[in-house]
Amino acid sequence: MQIERKILLIVNDPGQESLFIKALNDIDPKARLDRAENAERAMKKIARAHQRQEKRPYDLIALSVCLDGKITGMDFLEISQNVFPKIPTIILERPLRLADCKLQINEVLTSKGVQDEFQEKYATERETTTGENTMVCHG
Repeated sequence: MQIERKILLIVNDPGQESLFIKALNDIDPKARLDRAENAERAMKKIARAHQRQEKRPYDLIALSVCLDGKITGMDFLEISQNVFPKIPTIILERPLRLADCKLQINEVLTSKGVQDEFQEKYATERETTTGENTMVCHG
């Protein structure tokens, strides 16, 4: 039985969103993608996970630096890393190219630390976390 990965995508640009989804589908078509078009909505998702006492609600967060609303992508990154410091994060910058995005997603999801923790996480019913990893994905 293969466990699906959970990815949180925070973008307000339809082009970035479609490109990220294409890259993710090429790498892991079974991944479950949660979307938020701004940091405020993403924070609600993170807050709900925190209330449920999940140590690692997502296997990856990908976010745009430029977001609508009062909280920027970088603000969200700082807040989320304080609450869930072990979630790997990719920062999406313009211009975003498919090859670069695929490379970053693949690097995060297939790194030994992430793979080991991904396997262990589901073996112990979500009681573990993975190594911290923040990357910038741009052209």
